[in-house]
Amino acid sequence: MKNQATLLHIFVSGTPRPQGSKKSINVRGRVLMVEDSKHIKKWRKAVLTAAQLAMSVEWTPIGVPVVLECCFRFSRPDSHRKKDGSLRLGKPLAKVSKPDLSKLIRAVEDSLTDAGAWTDDSIAVGYGNTIKRYCDQGEPEGVELAISVCDHRGKFLIDSDRIEAHRRQSSQLRGTSPIDGRTDRDQEHGSCLDLFRGQR
Repeated sequence: MKNQATLLHIFVSGTPRPQGSKKSINVRGRVLMVEDSKHIKKWRKAVLTAAQLAMSVEWTPIGVPVVLECCFRFSRPDSHRKKDGSLRLGKPLAKVSKPDLSKLIRAVEDSLTDAGAWTDDSIAVGYGNTIKRYCDQGEPEGVELAISVCDHRGKFLIDSDRIEAHRRQSSQLRGTSPIDGRTDRDQEHGSCLDLFRGQR
C-alpha cells in the first residue's frame, strides 16, 4: 500500500461507520435532521486521532491532488461460520450489505479534514482500490487508509524528484509552502491493499 507517493498511511481500529444517512427528530415543534448513526461521532474521533498521531509536528496540510485508498474491514456475523471456523454454504464472500461504501468514505474524508491532514477533501481526485470486505480470520475490524500524491489523471507520482517538483509547482500556484513529505510509521499487520497491487 505504501510507496514513494504515499504521504500518510494509517490503520484505525474499530467498526467502520457511515456518514450521510439522516433521520428527522422533533425538538420543541421544530423538525431537525441529524445523523442516523449514533456511533459516527466516536468513529470520526478515532480516525481523527489516528491521523494526528501519524502526522509529524511540522506537518503541513496536503494541498495537491491525491488518491485516497481505504480498505474497510468488518467482522463476520457468527451465523456465517461453522464451529470449525469455515464459512457456511450460501453465506456471502463479499460484504454486499450496508453500510454503503460511499458513506464510509465520507466519514473518513471529513475526519481527515478535521485532523488537518489535507486542506480539504476536494483534493482527493480518486479512490484507487478502495473496498469494503469481511475480515479474514484473525484480522481486526477497522480501516486501513493511504493518501498518495498523484497527477491530474490520478496516476501515482512514485519518483521522488517528480513529487517534489509537483509540490513546488502546486505551492507556487496556491501561494502556500511545499508539503512536508514525511510519512507515518508502518503498521505491524499486513496491508490488504498491497494484495490489489500485487506487491505480496
